[in-house]
Amino acid sequence: MNRYHYVLKIYLLEQIDNVMFWVCIIGPIFFALLEVYALPHAIRSLNEIFSYHIDVFHYAGAFDSFIAIFTAMNVGYAGVLVMLDERDTGIAPYLCITPLGIRGYIITRIGIPVLCSIVFIFILIGLFNLSNPELLSLVVYALCAGAFGMNAALIVFTFAKNRIEGIAMTKIVNIFIFALPAGVLLSGYVSLPFLWIPTFWIGRYAMSLQLSDAAMSLLCSCLWTMVLSRRLHTFNS
Repeated sequence: MNRYHYVLKIYLLEQIDNVMFWVCIIGPIFFALLEVYALPHAIRSLNEIFSYHIDVFHYAGAFDSFIAIFTAMNVGYAGVLVMLDERDTGIAPYLCITPLGIRGYIITRIGIPVLCSIVFIFILIGLFNLSNPELLSLVVYALCAGAFGMNAALIVFTFAKNRIEGIAMTKIVNIFIFALPAGVLLSGYVSLPFLWIPTFWIGRYAMSLQLSDAAMSLLCSCLWTMVLSRRLHTFNS
């Protein structure tokens, strides 16, 4: 445990001077403020201009879940880009052969930051939200988003060979966010192509508040983690 604490301490000290880390933290706060204070007024203005009637609060849970997913993915990206930097500089293989091991290395770089993001999401959505979620919903949003944030970071880490490719991969992985509105708006056979994506079930939960949807999101995330973990043996190659 002491070796994990030591490596995590070094990681956090490095992040203090990392601009990307602060962008990944401040970004979700900025979007959460926009969601709460700007979005309702913007929708109201559009309704008046075009004579539409869009009830933004009907989809309030979806907007809150988007902030949760966005936060988890950004925190995960901050950790994985540090790992890719260490891979580029040749430091990573030496960290993996220490008593920490590759598993401990990944835990300190991705796992613990994602756990911190769960707490961060819980606080952020609790303070800034449109749906006024209950405590259980806050926990579900945080856990499901955090699990997918782990998936997003692992996808980048396993498929990118360097930081440049990692940045490009983050853009590709962001496409999975679009499964969220699919979960909100689609049903029946047209939703079948999205059933394997965790964010689809988060969108379903945002509208239904059924724990079965949250369980499906966590199940998909676990399956993704198992599949991606099988590729981690290539890390030292």
